[in-house]
This record gives sequence, C-alpha cells and structure tokens, in this order.
Amino acid sequence: MQSVLLLSSCPEDYTGGDFTLYTRSGATLRIAADLGVQKGDLFLFDKSLDHSVDVTRPGTKTDRGRWSVLVGARAPRESVMRACIKHAVYSEPQYPYSGRIAKVLRAMKISV
Repeated sequence: MQSVLLLSSCPEDYTGGDFTLYTRSGATLRIAADLGVQKGDLFLFDKSLDHSVDVTRPGTKTDRGRWSVLVGARAPRESVMRACIKHAVYSEPQYPYSGRIAKVLRAMKISV
C-alpha cells in the first residue's frame, strides 16, 4: 500500500498536476476529478498500479504549487533500462510531452 496526503488546493495553489492511476482493468482514475480527493485528504492505493502526475502550473491565487506527502514501502530497484526510459520521458525538454510519451510506451507494453 502507498498513501498520498494532499497539502495544496487546486486551482488556488496550482493548476494541472492531477494524480492519475491506471487500474489493472485498463481504467484511468484521476484522484481529484474522478474521486473528489482534495486538500487534507489521505488517499491509499496499491503501489503496484501504474500512476502519473500531470504537468503542474501556478495557481489562480498563489504560486505555491502542488504539495503532497507520498508515503509507502520502498519500491524494488529499477532496471537500468527502465531508469533510462523514465529519465528520457520525464526530463527537460520532453517534460511537457511526458504524459503522451508515457501513454505510447504503456501501449507498447513498456513499463514507465
């Protein structure tokens, strides 16, 4: 099990930045939009599920950004190949496109 404690409010502190889970059945769940999770909520999930966070931008009232506490057991050490793929997908200048790139890699059955 893994948990996320949300410490910021959307859209006041940040926009975008939605935490998304990909279920084993292929469904996509956005914890804010689909499940109604908000500031102060503790969300528990199976850490073996693929998950991602959208690009985060400044909020409508502050520029604090998205803050959360992620607590859970250590993940198994990644292979060198997977670490290289994650670095390529989630580093600049690809970051604005990382969601789309990750979606294509998942469709190709490459774990990101």
